[in-house]
Amino acid sequence: MEVPWTCRWAAVPFTIGSVNGFLDGWLARKDGLVTNFGALMEPLMEKVVTCLAFVILAVAVVIPAWVGCAVWPREFLITGLRILPATHGGALSADRFGK
Repeated sequence: MEVPWTCRWAAVPFTIGSVNGFLDGWLARKDGLVTNFGALMEPLMEKVVTCLAFVILAVAVVIPAWVGCAVWPREFLITGLRILPATHGGALSADRFGK
């Protein structure tokens, strides 16, 4: 099955983000460099990468634009809800059903 070039372009931010997230997390834990800033920015950047892929797919008319418009608020809402407890010393971690 031939994969359209637009899907390949949409995979680029996912691939870069995945490799970057893995290396960043691995190095931070290995060297004990876990920071509050990193804990805040890492999930936020994951959401930006996800939204970028949806924009690429919507612009290329691989998916309807409304799909991206429905996903973006959800992604940032979940991130915001996870950040709120962190600002008060708590955590809202993922369980077996997801975030």
